[in-house]
Amino acid sequence: MNYKLDKKDKYSLASLQISGSKLTTAYISADLQLTNNLTEQATGIMFAEAMLSGAGKFDREELINQIRKIGASLNISVGDNQITLKLQARTENFSKLVKIAKTLINEPDFESKELNRIYLKTRNELVESKEDSRSFADDELRNCFYGKKDRKYSFSIDDLLEEIQLINSKHFKIWHNRFLSKTWTCSIAGPKDSIETFATLIDGIKKTTKLVDTEYLHDPRPAKPKLFLKDIPSRQNIDFAIGTPLPITIHHPDYLPLVLGVAILGNWGGFAGRLMSTVREKEGLTYTIYARIEGATDKEEGYLRILTFFAPDKSTEALKSTYREISLLHKKGVEKDELAHFKNILNTRNTLRQDSTAGLLAELHTYHKLGFSIKEVLAHKAKLKTITLEAVNQAITKYLDPKNMSVTGAGPVKGVKKEIDKFFKSVQ
Repeated sequence: MNYKLDKKDKYSLASLQISGSKLTTAYISADLQLTNNLTEQATGIMFAEAMLSGAGKFDREELINQIRKIGASLNISVGDNQITLKLQARTENFSKLVKIAKTLINEPDFESKELNRIYLKTRNELVESKEDSRSFADDELRNCFYGKKDRKYSFSIDDLLEEIQLINSKHFKIWHNRFLSKTWTCSIAGPKDSIETFATLIDGIKKTTKLVDTEYLHDPRPAKPKLFLKDIPSRQNIDFAIGTPLPITIHHPDYLPLVLGVAILGNWGGFAGRLMSTVREKEGLTYTIYARIEGATDKEEGYLRILTFFAPDKSTEALKSTYREISLLHKKGVEKDELAHFKNILNTRNTLRQDSTAGLLAELHTYHKLGFSIKEVLAHKAKLKTITLEAVNQAITKYLDPKNMSVTGAGPVKGVKKEIDKFFKSVQ
């Protein structure tokens, strides 16, 4: 495999050349760099569907059929004012998919006849999300850490339900023009011919566009512990999000030591973290409890998020158990052998990722969006091996004080709200 990254004035292209690959996958991402508000957020949750509603001579159904006919996929995702297109096809059909993508990007319809369908679909999804206790807890946790003008702030579902009624083709066209006018971050994995075809697509589109720079607002808030509980009686368990703001970016010297410290606390997706081994395995208070750093970029500060759920009658006991483990980590830090063990876990995870082209490309594209060169990517990953025990424990002491933790929960909280509130006040 051959890594390469070319930076141009209006885009950058990272490629992972794989000779003889039968599948080609590519990403196009653009950061619209918007100051967050209700209208922009409402437009964002509808924009992907609007983009896929027809282009050029194709209406929505014909566009979908053209993609299906060649056994390909073309997905659009929007989040935090960032747009990403993902193209995937058998290599022999990738050039056909590129032609469809070109039409989609250059000639989206945004026809008014599709607006009602998009509105109804979005409304139904928003109404259903009122029962999504995990998403509610996660959104409210982020709202504890960022101001309303920050891209990471989420407006209420009720406010969005009102606002989407006002969104029209004009809003989609504005977003599309912003998409074209921003620097693109593009990544692809496949054989040489596919990479050249993709590069031609990107270069052809971007050479006719004019870059427009805008300043977006990043509004992180200092640690101010909050408790927020939402009663959703239809749920069986209470979903919790526990965390604290982290006033550092990924380039801060404390970032990687803290990544290791948080992995030791709640190894995301695994069973080796302290929280899983105690709150789940020893005490049987949950099936899932993980922790990781989220939201941190090369320019923006992030936060710690602990994800879990508890039965209502066990929720206070489980929160006490969770806080106990955070407190032990904060006061006593980690041991040398424990750190070595987790370094091995993370290194093994990185090694296994080498066997998956999809995993390698997703990782490459993530680093690429953060402004890393190929050399910097390799150095960043290798640096994990050199992090000292002293650096990890200093970062834990500095950032993971349980007194700074906020707690958000959603589910059948009515009967235990007072009890949880009493506990929360006791740990401040």
